[in-house]
Amino acid sequence: MRPLTSPPQPALWLLFAALAASCSPDPEPPAPTPPSFERCDAITTERACFEAGCSFFASASTITGFMTPTCAQGQSFAVCLFSSDPQGPDRLTTYTRTTSGGEVQATQLSFDVDLEGWDRCGNLAIPPDCDCDGE
Repeated sequence: MRPLTSPPQPALWLLFAALAASCSPDPEPPAPTPPSFERCDAITTERACFEAGCSFFASASTITGFMTPTCAQGQSFAVCLFSSDPQGPDRLTTYTRTTSGGEVQATQLSFDVDLEGWDRCGNLAIPPDCDCDGE
């Protein structure tokens, strides 16, 4: 006569372990990376820019001969921008930055905010022609 309980077979232990693992809660997903200049600056599409929590998506241009009478607006490109306080007053503001290669880039926003990685161009009361667009 066989005993009523027999030791579990190894295959059954594997089955129980697999079931237990599938029933355990998933680990917490990683916290989203907060937006920053470095993160936003690398993004080139509007949708990805806003999905990443960045503040603005705009057009920027390269500027040759920056702040000289012979300055010229060069190639335009899309730029994703970040501001820790994007709720500035409605005022057309030009921003510039110099890349590590020495290239000057400019962009304009309809808001006066502190943009990480960019500087306001000139005095806000009398802005110079920082973007060389003739206006």
